[in-house]
Amino acid sequence: KDQRIRSKDNFFHSIVWMGSKDVTAQMHFDESLNFFAQLVGEKTFYVYPPTYWRFAYNYPELSKHRRQSQIDMHLDATRLRSKFPRFNASLGIPIQLKPGSML
Repeated sequence: KDQRIRSKDNFFHSIVWMGSKDVTAQMHFDESLNFFAQLVGEKTFYVYPPTYWRFAYNYPELSKHRRQSQIDMHLDATRLRSKFPRFNASLGIPIQLKPGSML
């Protein structure tokens, strides 16, 4: 018997991601609800309102990266503005997680 919880015609599922020091992720939008638990060390997330997604230079819908931004957040501010003029990184809200924190 299928033990998964059903909502409308979609199944909820769980995925556990683990990373080591200095792991980063491309700016993206998750389709499912999730949470992040910081066990060791510190991590900073920059969150943007959903309405800002249209300025995130997303990959095309048919791409395997369709929910990811093409923006390289590691660029210095001048190159970031030059390459992605509609994106305003300063609108991101920084959230600092420490051991025991959850987002």
